[in-house]
Amino acid sequence: MSEQLTVYRADWVLPVGQPPVPDGVVVVGENAIKDVMPSRNNTLPIIDLGRAAIIPGLVNAHTHLEFSDLDAPLGQPGIEFTEWISKVVQHRVGDPAARKKFTIQRGLIELIQSGVVAVGEIASTPVELDDYRDSGIDVQVFYELLGPNTSDNPRLAGCQTFLSSPSSGISKGLSPHAPYSVSSELMNHAVQLADTHGLPIAMHLAETPQERELLEHQSGPFVGLLQHLGTWNPNNFGEDRQSWHYLERLSQISRGLLIHGNYLTGKELDWISQQAGLHVVYCPRTHRFFEHASYPLQAMLDRSINVAVGTDSRASNPNLNLFEELKFLSTQFSQLDPMQVLRLGTLNGASALGMEQRYGTLEKGKSSRLAVIRSNQPSSVNVSGSLDWLFSTHSTCHPLRSEHPSH
Repeated sequence: MSEQLTVYRADWVLPVGQPPVPDGVVVVGENAIKDVMPSRNNTLPIIDLGRAAIIPGLVNAHTHLEFSDLDAPLGQPGIEFTEWISKVVQHRVGDPAARKKFTIQRGLIELIQSGVVAVGEIASTPVELDDYRDSGIDVQVFYELLGPNTSDNPRLAGCQTFLSSPSSGISKGLSPHAPYSVSSELMNHAVQLADTHGLPIAMHLAETPQERELLEHQSGPFVGLLQHLGTWNPNNFGEDRQSWHYLERLSQISRGLLIHGNYLTGKELDWISQQAGLHVVYCPRTHRFFEHASYPLQAMLDRSINVAVGTDSRASNPNLNLFEELKFLSTQFSQLDPMQVLRLGTLNGASALGMEQRYGTLEKGKSSRLAVIRSNQPSSVNVSGSLDWLFSTHSTCHPLRSEHPSH
């Protein structure tokens, strides 16, 4: 029996890996794209989406879905980062497994509704891979590691269980959380595990000036926070434990994700640009929530660093809508053309998660899980016009097949 084909037509088809196709069609089978072409070359019946743009499914490169039950971020905009960390720790206390599963699944549904097809998730212990299965979204679960590299660290035992458990469609990774929460020895151990098992690592790095102050001078607000949590150990910091220490460790594995990177220096960016396996994940609205200094996005792009986009969590973001993230980014970096912005949320994210063979572009053989962008001002969508409407305040993004559930 021949495979049933569905042909979607829209005023714009945006393959990302190729130039935009005005008045284009995407031919899809049950699981894969069969063709992308101008509508004049198509002879099959179409589902006409009209004044819209068909795009690859979005890729959210960084989340913490355990906070998806929050209706608003923890604290107020501009909150001191260490104060916010204290609120995160308090929120995690006594989090039962049933509630955690509910919040994760709530977050996955929110991601799907905004056109996301793949996500990089930082998972805190206990990690239950079943919480992510059969969600309709590809999840790369990064097991979060915190604390010392000791036999009584419960996260290490949990990590072994995580590594040995059946994947069943879930991609695995490790996440030594951040320089202020992971001993150098545990970082080295994580790199060895990742190398042995062929896994990527995601790590929060250069997120705040306070983090750099801690690493470079062993002073600042983090000292008081770590003392309060009972985890302060001055031997964890020093000249050989600065940002370079962690960058070099991450470069030793095949794929490393630098989460945030808000305060990476020009010298560090130069070095990162020479490491083919390193990617940076920018979380625009979380960056705004903490009122950080201007993000060095253009400096990264000028160096051809692969920059992906993530929503982070509802602990620092009003929602998990990656398209809203891209819209905000486009207002902050108006020099970027719409296709550059779209690439950040599609192909760049897929590359960061090692999923570029399935997602990120519209081309033959890739996933048929697509998304569609519409404008509440349809008159702005013109096949002979520009694409400036894509990330306007009037545009929304949805999974394409949600508009036609019979397909």
